[in-house]
Amino acid sequence: MQTPTSRPSSLQMAPKSSSSTPKVVRKLKITGSDSDSPNPVSKMPKDNKSPKVIDRRSPRNQLITEKKKPTTRISELECQLSHLQDELKKAESLKRKAELEADEAKRHLAATSAELQETRIQLDEISESEDSRLQELRKISHDRDRAWQSELEAVQKQHELQSSALSSAINEIQKLKAELEGKKMSVVKKTEEEADDVELVESLRTKVQNLQAELEAAERSYRDEYIQSTLEIRNAYDLVERAKSESGNKIAELKSMLDESRIEIQELTEKSTRREIESKTLESTLRDLMSKLSEKSLEIERLVKENELLKSERRKIEHEGLVKVSALTEESNKSGKRAEHAAEQLDASQVSNSELEAELRRLKVQSDQWRKAAEVATAMLSVNGKRVDYHAIGGKLGSENGGGETDDECGADEELGKNRRNGGNVLRK
Repeated sequence: MQTPTSRPSSLQMAPKSSSSTPKVVRKLKITGSDSDSPNPVSKMPKDNKSPKVIDRRSPRNQLITEKKKPTTRISELECQLSHLQDELKKAESLKRKAELEADEAKRHLAATSAELQETRIQLDEISESEDSRLQELRKISHDRDRAWQSELEAVQKQHELQSSALSSAINEIQKLKAELEGKKMSVVKKTEEEADDVELVESLRTKVQNLQAELEAAERSYRDEYIQSTLEIRNAYDLVERAKSESGNKIAELKSMLDESRIEIQELTEKSTRREIESKTLESTLRDLMSKLSEKSLEIERLVKENELLKSERRKIEHEGLVKVSALTEESNKSGKRAEHAAEQLDASQVSNSELEAELRRLKVQSDQWRKAAEVATAMLSVNGKRVDYHAIGGKLGSENGGGETDDECGADEELGKNRRNGGNVLRK
């Protein structure tokens, strides 16, 4: 072998020796074995004898050390490249996970939007049903008012007819009383004139008594009918007033309930609009994240291409020397920093996706609460919309009227007893 006399010649000879790394390693091992073997120790006296040999072997040791350095750097670069490849694989897996999470978030958003639309439809149906119920209640109240008015008019007409009949009956009774008095006077005169006609007088007395009893019975019946008609009219007025007050109270309560339900519906619609705005913002953020993920995928592809370029440059560096090896180390360091930056960005995207999932869960819980509130509102409206049975009120009033009639009948009996006594006194006279 010819020993080189200077370092630049050794640098020029290094690329010619081999183009692949394993061959260089073998040569390095051979040189190492030559340096480590006991042969140079045995040749030491020869070196001591000739100074030229010392000058020849010193540059060889320098070449060996210089060749060891690029091999170690190349192995470090290979380790870094393998590490970068692993990181790229991890980044791709994270990218896939982020895409799956984004798809799930989109599905959750679609489900929440569908639920919000369903709640809106239900609220519209509830409002329509409430309006229809109000109209029905108003119609029922108007029909009842008309029926009560017609009943009152009929009762008033009956009262007028009964009052006219009573007045005519009273007039007839007065006429009969006048005739009876005239007959009594004539009978008395006839009795005075005709003392012998005792039998006729007795018959006339019996007739007069019968007529008086009939008159008293007619007066009692007319008085009872008049009292009953007045009581019925009063009860009818009381019923009408109570029904009006109750219907007014119920209408006021229903109006207040409707106002409250409308306010709740407005609040729910406002909340639904807010949730729609939030869902739109979430969709925009998801789109931004997808665009960022696409950008990160492009950056990863670019990093892969850069890694391929680094591999090609590594092969070139093996041929070119130590200067290009140092440049490759710098570029590999830069690529490592870029990969770390890409990994940090992917972690940030994962954090944002987790925040979006939490927000979606919160929206789902709120939509469930709106459903429950709508169901409670419908239940309240259905309970408040029940009809009231007025037969119970009529029964109570009938019982009260029955008690009044007994008192009036007792008073009428007392008056009839007084009239009978007066009639007996007149006949005795």
